[in-house]
Amino acid sequence: MSLKDFYNSLKFIQQSGYVYYVAISLILSAICYLIFLDLNWLIGDDIQFETIFNGNYLLGWSGAGRFWPLGLFDYNILKFVNVSFGETVPFYVYNAIIMVISSFILFHFFNKIDNDNYILSFFGMLLVFTCSSFIMIHMDCVYPEHFMFFTLVIFMIFYWKGFKEQNSIFYAIALLSACYTVFCKEPVFLIFSVIASFNILFMWNNMSRKDKWFNLLLIAITISYLLVYVYHAFFVEGFLSSIYEGGSKAGNSLTTGKTLFSASISTVVYIIKKIFLKTEPFLILFFVLSFIRLYFVIIETDRKHLFFDGLLFGGIAYTSVFIYLLMSCHWYFLPVMILEIPVIVYWMNILKGHFNKKFWKYGLIMSCVACSIASAAISQHSVKAHLAWRKETSRITDRIIEYYNKEQPIVFVGQKEFDRTEFATKSKMQKNISIMKSIEKIDENIIPLNALVVTADPKVDMSKLINMGFSLIEKQGTHRMYCVQ
Repeated sequence: MSLKDFYNSLKFIQQSGYVYYVAISLILSAICYLIFLDLNWLIGDDIQFETIFNGNYLLGWSGAGRFWPLGLFDYNILKFVNVSFGETVPFYVYNAIIMVISSFILFHFFNKIDNDNYILSFFGMLLVFTCSSFIMIHMDCVYPEHFMFFTLVIFMIFYWKGFKEQNSIFYAIALLSACYTVFCKEPVFLIFSVIASFNILFMWNNMSRKDKWFNLLLIAITISYLLVYVYHAFFVEGFLSSIYEGGSKAGNSLTTGKTLFSASISTVVYIIKKIFLKTEPFLILFFVLSFIRLYFVIIETDRKHLFFDGLLFGGIAYTSVFIYLLMSCHWYFLPVMILEIPVIVYWMNILKGHFNKKFWKYGLIMSCVACSIASAAISQHSVKAHLAWRKETSRITDRIIEYYNKEQPIVFVGQKEFDRTEFATKSKMQKNISIMKSIEKIDENIIPLNALVVTADPKVDMSKLINMGFSLIEKQGTHRMYCVQ
């Protein structure tokens, strides 16, 4: 083979995209290595012990204004696998499989919107991989965002194919995906309502009959969720919380003892510092792009890019809820990344052929690189802390499994922030596990002295148990305390 033939072979491999599939596979393999490194259960995973390991269905959190019943429902597929109590591997194998499948589907979607520009599609995937929450979401089993990654990618690609090909089947799959996703996290209804409202407001006269039905049904799905949510909050829970506890506490700490002006300044500083700089720097880029596109859509009446404008503003609406509530945990923002990175890829593809728009083109590329570096640094810190936490909690989780297998009683007490196991308490718990909402009025008849008492609530008064004859054997910071005689 001549040197020219070898060069042509390499060029063919690059143009065919094989090299990029291999590169993505290697990156995903490295992430899978981190997922399985020092594998162990962590805080929040007790919901797995209380439900799926006992033959009950694993759902999602409810109470105190929270309602996402399908948030963890996908894990119930493991009920059909013979999983021993406390076994971690099947859960994280499932996490890894969903991550790999979703990533390649997203890469395929990038190739569709940039006309098989594999370099640009690969760049888009690097942005996704380096976001602050991507790896962390798959290193734990309590985040609904891990499966929302899959459902949102399915929604986008079939929404795109339905829109381009006017195919009712593709539209139907997108609607089914939206219907599932909207019950995975409360603010998700804003994504789909904004997308549909945007299309109806600016595209109605140019829509086909299939387009109109799709957007109207998308609105119907969001309204259905809101009706179920309000019913659950008013008639099941008995109240409707307007803000989440976490946001309320953060807001109170910023506004106590301050004037309206100084409190507003403190809030803005908190949002910029904590959410935009220390949680997900990509949000800065997304908000800037949204303001630019809003100007062109409203003032310049630019209606050529409404498909991706809908994704952009849907993601911004979703993000705004967490910003308003001052909720700065990184995992909240993965769905935003999944929605907005395709918008970035799309605009890079649009700008690449416009030599008179070099400022916008190179400005967008440099902004993405800067955000990616900053976000990757945050992700690296979070992953290191998570791996250290896994090592520290191994003794504790091993003790839970030991007690369960010996059929000694285990009591979970006082769920932190809100009772996320209400659905489990309504069903008969199997074997030796029981759940208590409060520890205030306990006695020996309720908690046997040979029981292992587990709490995720630092406010629980353990001194009463100690006075009853228990001794504190393990303590994990302010997150976990275990007592046993």
